[in-house]
Amino acid sequence: MEIVIRDKDGQVISKSKNLSGIRQYSLQHAAKVVSINKLSEFPDGKLCILFHNSSSFEVVFGSFQILKNFVHRWRAIYGAKLLVNGIERGFIDSDNKYLIN
Repeated sequence: MEIVIRDKDGQVISKSKNLSGIRQYSLQHAAKVVSINKLSEFPDGKLCILFHNSSSFEVVFGSFQILKNFVHRWRAIYGAKLLVNGIERGFIDSDNKYLIN
């Protein structure tokens, strides 16, 4: 798996072979909107993040439940707007009911 972060024009600005690269990026660039989507077939979870500097990335997870747990524990993105299957569901924090099992 290679994760690619793109600027607002679609140009690649960073690459990582795992999720630690995007976690590092999020420490320097605040997340604006986090979108999680349950897909109809395997892999069944998709994560998309738009940052305040207009950069973005997306990655698929094999499990939507694992994706929700990952986002729930990712403190660097707390405060970002959360979209679940395209519906606004508040902001990411430790108590957001849409991220808790």
